[in-house]
Amino acid sequence: MNRRPALSLLILLFCLILLAACADTPAGTPTTTAPSPAGEGLAITSPDGRLETRFWLDEAGAPYYQVTRDGQPVIQPSRMGFVLADRPLNSGFAISGSQTGSFDDTWEQPWGEVQFIRNQYNELRV
Repeated sequence: MNRRPALSLLILLFCLILLAACADTPAGTPTTTAPSPAGEGLAITSPDGRLETRFWLDEAGAPYYQVTRDGQPVIQPSRMGFVLADRPLNSGFAISGSQTGSFDDTWEQPWGEVQFIRNQYNELRV
């Protein structure tokens, strides 16, 4: 019953959503400085290959991501970052390395309709 990877995945998802929400580009505003994600940057797919998340930096070092399902956009290219009072953290980045990994485990929950839950994912650390 290893719940730590599931918690880590939830924290990562929360951080991605928070970063997207705090970006200095308002939601729904088209981004014109982001390079085309096709073939650029880093990508990771779901274990079944249907979902793909792509991460890249534009020429100013601003981070972007995009999510597709079966090749169709689910989340359009979206800028990431924080705009803080004393120093914005939304550009000037460089990718110094990346690491991929996979996890596949089954854990038993004490209640609910399904007794055993499969926790399977691929990860990309940048």
